[in-house]
Amino acid sequence: DLAGRTGPGEMSLKELLPVLVHTSLTGDPFIKRIVFDMAEKYGIDRISSHADALASRQNYSDILAEVNCPVLIIHGSDDKLCPVEIHKHMETIIPGSKRVEINNCGHLSSLEKPELVSIPLNKWLEEYFQAE
Repeated sequence: DLAGRTGPGEMSLKELLPVLVHTSLTGDPFIKRIVFDMAEKYGIDRISSHADALASRQNYSDILAEVNCPVLIIHGSDDKLCPVEIHKHMETIIPGSKRVEINNCGHLSSLEKPELVSIPLNKWLEEYFQAE
């Protein structure tokens, strides 16, 4: 068990980082520090519980179809935890939703590409509040 031998931080860099972020960013010191600190703070039990929940989650398409508020779906083009097809599906079933795909980005889009997340988010918020 890698986490038991090295601690949750080191385990997260070896096992989780390649799944969480785009391959071009796995060596980025800032991102490595954030992922390391997050794993150290929350520990292996919480990380394992989260992974189990993701692996066994139900299909909530019927609930998403009932959403009746503005929704912006922002995701990375290379998200290994929640692939593009899932985001596209969400866009088709959530009435009036908008989807933005960030190229060369993994699951942690707001950490990996904060400027490319904030631009469409700000635009969407401006459009939403002008419509009211």
